[in-house]
Amino acid sequence: NMGKRHALHAGFQRATSDIVATIDSDSIARPNTLAELMAPFAESKVAGVAGRVMVWNRYQNILTRMLHVRYLLGFDFVRAYQSRLGTVWCCPGALQAYRLDVIRPHLDAWLHQRFLGARCTNGDDHALTNLVLSLGHDTRYQSTAEVFTIVPSTYVRLCKMYIRWGRSATREGFRALAFTPRRALQRGPLRGVAIALDALAQPTAIVLRLASIGGGAWLAFTSPIWLVRSLLASTLLALPY
Repeated sequence: NMGKRHALHAGFQRATSDIVATIDSDSIARPNTLAELMAPFAESKVAGVAGRVMVWNRYQNILTRMLHVRYLLGFDFVRAYQSRLGTVWCCPGALQAYRLDVIRPHLDAWLHQRFLGARCTNGDDHALTNLVLSLGHDTRYQSTAEVFTIVPSTYVRLCKMYIRWGRSATREGFRALAFTPRRALQRGPLRGVAIALDALAQPTAIVLRLASIGGGAWLAFTSPIWLVRSLLASTLLALPY
Protein backbone atom coordinates (compact mmCIF):
# COMPACT_ATOMS: atom_id res chain seq x y z
CA ASN A 1 0.00 0.00 0.00
CA MET A 2 2.38 2.66 -1.29
CA GLY A 3 -0.23 4.89 -2.91
CA LYS A 4 -1.86 5.29 -6.29
CA ARG A 5 1.20 6.65 -8.10
CA HIS A 6 3.25 3.56 -7.16
CA ALA A 7 0.41 1.29 -8.29
CA LEU A 8 0.17 3.04 -11.66
CA HIS A 9 3.96 2.90 -12.05
CA ALA A 10 3.90 -0.87 -11.48
CA GLY A 11 1.16 -1.27 -14.07
CA PHE A 12 2.90 0.92 -16.64
CA GLN A 13 6.14 -1.04 -16.22
CA ARG A 14 4.38 -4.36 -16.80
CA ALA A 15 2.26 -3.19 -19.74
CA THR A 16 3.09 -4.60 -23.20
CA SER A 17 0.60 -2.65 -25.32
CA ASP A 18 1.31 0.48 -27.37
CA ILE A 19 -1.32 2.45 -25.43
CA VAL A 20 -1.95 2.42 -21.67
CA ALA A 21 -5.13 3.68 -20.02
CA THR A 22 -6.12 4.31 -16.40
CA ILE A 23 -9.45 4.35 -14.62
CA ASP A 24 -10.35 5.11 -10.99
CA SER A 25 -11.55 2.38 -8.64
CA ASP A 26 -14.89 4.15 -8.11
CA SER A 27 -15.61 4.66 -11.81
CA ILE A 28 -17.84 2.74 -14.21
CA ALA A 29 -17.06 2.50 -17.92
CA ARG A 30 -19.33 1.79 -20.86
CA PRO A 31 -18.65 -1.33 -23.00
CA ASN A 32 -17.22 0.81 -25.84
CA THR A 33 -15.31 3.29 -23.65
CA LEU A 34 -11.78 2.03 -24.33
CA ALA A 35 -12.41 1.70 -28.06
CA GLU A 36 -13.63 5.31 -28.22
CA LEU A 37 -10.67 6.47 -26.12
CA MET A 38 -8.26 5.12 -28.77
CA ALA A 39 -9.68 7.19 -31.64
CA PRO A 40 -7.48 10.33 -31.30
CA PHE A 41 -4.31 8.19 -31.42
CA ALA A 42 -4.91 7.86 -35.16
CA GLU A 43 -2.91 11.11 -35.29
CA SER A 44 0.76 10.38 -34.64
CA LYS A 45 1.35 13.66 -32.79
CA VAL A 46 -1.28 12.78 -30.15
CA ALA A 47 0.29 11.08 -27.13
CA GLY A 48 -2.35 11.67 -24.45
CA VAL A 49 -6.16 11.49 -24.46
CA ALA A 50 -8.70 12.60 -21.87
CA GLY A 51 -12.02 10.79 -21.59
CA ARG A 52 -15.37 12.26 -20.54
CA VAL A 53 -16.00 11.84 -16.81
CA MET A 54 -19.63 12.13 -15.71
CA VAL A 55 -21.26 11.94 -12.27
CA TRP A 56 -22.79 8.54 -11.40
CA ASN A 57 -24.61 9.68 -8.21
CA ARG A 58 -25.89 12.91 -9.75
CA TYR A 59 -29.32 12.84 -8.04
CA GLN A 60 -28.12 11.93 -4.53
CA ASN A 61 -28.33 15.47 -3.10
CA ILE A 62 -27.75 19.14 -3.92
CA LEU A 63 -23.95 18.81 -3.78
CA THR A 64 -23.86 15.98 -6.30
CA ARG A 65 -26.22 17.90 -8.59
CA MET A 66 -23.88 20.90 -8.45
CA LEU A 67 -20.85 18.69 -9.12
CA HIS A 68 -22.64 17.28 -12.17
CA VAL A 69 -22.71 20.80 -13.61
CA ARG A 70 -19.08 21.36 -12.59
CA TYR A 71 -18.02 18.21 -14.44
CA LEU A 72 -20.04 19.14 -17.55
CA LEU A 73 -18.34 22.53 -17.70
CA GLY A 74 -14.91 21.01 -17.02
CA PHE A 75 -15.19 18.49 -19.84
CA ASP A 76 -17.66 19.61 -22.50
CA PHE A 77 -16.47 23.21 -22.39
CA VAL A 78 -12.97 23.54 -20.91
CA ARG A 79 -11.36 20.34 -22.22
CA ALA A 80 -13.31 20.63 -25.47
CA TYR A 81 -11.78 23.99 -26.38
CA GLN A 82 -8.36 22.92 -25.08
CA SER A 83 -8.58 19.89 -27.37
CA ARG A 84 -8.96 22.21 -30.38
CA LEU A 85 -5.60 23.66 -29.36
CA GLY A 86 -4.07 20.19 -28.99
CA THR A 87 -3.36 21.11 -25.37
CA VAL A 88 -5.63 19.52 -22.79
CA TRP A 89 -3.83 20.52 -19.60
CA CYS A 90 -5.08 17.64 -17.46
CA CYS A 91 -6.11 14.21 -18.70
CA PRO A 92 -8.15 12.89 -15.74
CA GLY A 93 -7.01 9.80 -13.87
CA ALA A 94 -10.61 8.56 -13.96
CA LEU A 95 -10.17 8.01 -17.71
CA GLN A 96 -6.95 8.80 -19.55
CA ALA A 97 -4.67 7.10 -22.08
CA TYR A 98 -1.05 7.60 -23.22
CA ARG A 99 1.43 6.25 -25.73
CA LEU A 100 3.60 3.99 -23.62
CA ASP A 101 6.82 4.64 -25.56
CA VAL A 102 6.44 8.37 -24.80
CA ILE A 103 5.98 8.15 -21.03
CA ARG A 104 7.98 5.01 -20.16
CA PRO A 105 11.47 6.62 -20.23
CA HIS A 106 10.27 9.25 -17.73
CA LEU A 107 8.22 7.12 -15.34
CA ASP A 108 10.84 6.92 -12.58
CA ALA A 109 11.17 10.71 -12.46
CA TRP A 110 7.38 11.00 -12.39
CA LEU A 111 7.14 8.43 -9.57
CA HIS A 112 9.66 10.31 -7.39
CA GLN A 113 8.44 13.82 -8.29
CA ARG A 114 9.02 16.44 -5.61
CA PHE A 115 7.81 20.03 -5.26
CA LEU A 116 9.39 22.53 -2.85
CA GLY A 117 11.19 19.59 -1.25
CA ALA A 118 8.05 17.53 -0.59
CA ARG A 119 7.16 14.26 -2.32
CA CYS A 120 4.19 14.64 -4.66
CA THR A 121 1.42 12.22 -3.67
CA ASN A 122 -1.45 13.83 -5.58
CA GLY A 123 -2.03 15.06 -9.11
CA ASP A 124 -0.42 12.06 -10.79
CA ASP A 125 -2.72 12.56 -13.80
CA HIS A 126 -1.90 16.26 -14.15
CA ALA A 127 1.82 15.52 -13.85
CA LEU A 128 1.63 12.86 -16.58
CA THR A 129 -0.20 15.26 -18.87
CA ASN A 130 2.43 17.95 -18.29
CA LEU A 131 5.11 15.38 -19.10
CA VAL A 132 3.55 14.61 -22.48
CA LEU A 133 3.05 18.28 -23.32
CA SER A 134 6.58 19.24 -22.25
CA LEU A 135 7.95 16.66 -24.71
CA GLY A 136 6.16 18.43 -27.56
CA HIS A 137 3.25 16.03 -28.07
CA ASP A 138 -0.46 16.83 -28.26
CA THR A 139 -3.24 15.88 -25.85
CA ARG A 140 -6.88 15.58 -26.89
CA TYR A 141 -10.35 15.21 -25.38
CA GLN A 142 -12.59 12.39 -26.63
CA SER A 143 -16.18 13.15 -25.62
CA THR A 144 -17.56 9.78 -26.78
CA ALA A 145 -15.30 7.87 -24.35
CA GLU A 146 -17.41 8.03 -21.21
CA VAL A 147 -16.92 6.92 -17.65
CA PHE A 148 -19.13 7.55 -14.63
CA THR A 149 -17.61 8.33 -11.25
CA ILE A 150 -18.94 8.58 -7.70
CA VAL A 151 -18.44 12.14 -6.41
CA PRO A 152 -18.43 13.36 -2.78
CA SER A 153 -21.91 13.75 -1.29
CA THR A 154 -20.87 15.54 1.93
CA TYR A 155 -19.29 18.94 2.39
CA VAL A 156 -16.23 17.58 4.23
CA ARG A 157 -15.41 15.12 1.45
CA LEU A 158 -16.06 17.81 -1.13
CA CYS A 159 -13.51 20.08 0.57
CA LYS A 160 -10.93 17.29 0.66
CA MET A 161 -11.41 16.68 -3.07
CA TYR A 162 -11.03 20.36 -3.94
CA ILE A 163 -7.92 20.65 -1.75
CA ARG A 164 -6.34 17.73 -3.64
CA TRP A 165 -7.28 19.29 -6.96
CA GLY A 166 -6.08 22.72 -5.85
CA ARG A 167 -2.67 21.46 -4.76
CA SER A 168 -1.97 19.62 -8.00
CA ALA A 169 -3.41 22.39 -10.19
CA THR A 170 -1.24 24.98 -8.44
CA ARG A 171 1.93 22.90 -8.71
CA GLU A 172 1.40 21.75 -12.29
CA GLY A 173 0.06 25.12 -13.41
CA PHE A 174 3.33 26.79 -12.46
CA ARG A 175 5.34 23.89 -13.95
CA ALA A 176 3.53 24.34 -17.26
CA LEU A 177 4.74 27.93 -17.53
CA ALA A 178 8.27 26.59 -18.13
CA PHE A 179 7.43 24.93 -21.46
CA THR A 180 4.43 27.02 -22.54
CA PRO A 181 6.45 29.70 -24.45
CA ARG A 182 8.14 27.04 -26.59
CA ARG A 183 4.84 25.31 -27.25
CA ALA A 184 3.07 28.56 -28.08
CA LEU A 185 5.76 29.58 -30.59
CA GLN A 186 5.49 26.23 -32.36
CA ARG A 187 1.71 26.55 -32.80
CA GLY A 188 1.60 29.81 -34.72
CA PRO A 189 0.27 33.24 -33.76
CA LEU A 190 -3.42 32.43 -33.25
CA ARG A 191 -3.23 29.10 -31.45
CA GLY A 192 -0.02 30.10 -29.73
CA VAL A 193 -1.60 33.14 -28.10
CA ALA A 194 -4.62 31.06 -27.04
CA ILE A 195 -2.36 28.41 -25.47
CA ALA A 196 -0.31 31.04 -23.65
CA LEU A 197 -3.40 32.77 -22.26
CA ASP A 198 -4.83 29.44 -21.17
CA ALA A 199 -1.59 28.56 -19.36
CA LEU A 200 -1.56 31.91 -17.58
CA ALA A 201 -5.17 31.50 -16.44
CA GLN A 202 -4.35 29.02 -13.66
CA PRO A 203 -1.64 31.08 -11.85
CA THR A 204 -3.73 34.22 -12.34
CA ALA A 205 -6.76 32.53 -10.82
CA ILE A 206 -4.69 31.56 -7.76
CA VAL A 207 -3.64 35.18 -7.21
CA LEU A 208 -7.22 36.41 -7.67
CA ARG A 209 -8.55 33.85 -5.18
CA LEU A 210 -5.99 34.87 -2.60
CA ALA A 211 -6.92 38.51 -3.20
CA SER A 212 -10.63 37.69 -2.81
CA ILE A 213 -9.95 36.05 0.56
CA GLY A 214 -8.10 39.15 1.72
CA GLY A 215 -10.77 41.40 0.27
CA GLY A 216 -13.52 39.41 1.93
CA ALA A 217 -11.80 39.64 5.31
CA TRP A 218 -11.34 43.40 4.86
CA LEU A 219 -15.02 43.83 3.95
CA ALA A 220 -16.11 41.75 6.94
CA PHE A 221 -14.49 44.29 9.27
CA THR A 222 -15.07 47.53 7.36
CA SER A 223 -18.40 47.03 5.60
CA PRO A 224 -20.22 43.76 6.38
CA ILE A 225 -23.22 44.75 4.28
CA TRP A 226 -21.05 44.92 1.13
CA LEU A 227 -19.67 41.48 1.92
CA VAL A 228 -23.22 40.14 2.11
CA ARG A 229 -24.12 41.89 -1.15
CA SER A 230 -21.09 40.49 -2.98
CA LEU A 231 -21.78 36.97 -1.73
CA LEU A 232 -25.42 37.30 -2.79
CA ALA A 233 -24.40 38.57 -6.23
CA SER A 234 -21.96 35.68 -6.80
CA THR A 235 -24.66 33.21 -5.72
CA LEU A 236 -27.19 34.69 -8.13
CA LEU A 237 -24.66 34.51 -10.97
CA ALA A 238 -24.00 30.84 -10.19
CA LEU A 239 -27.66 29.79 -9.97
CA PRO A 240 -28.34 29.67 -13.75
CA TYR A 241 -25.71 26.91 -14.09
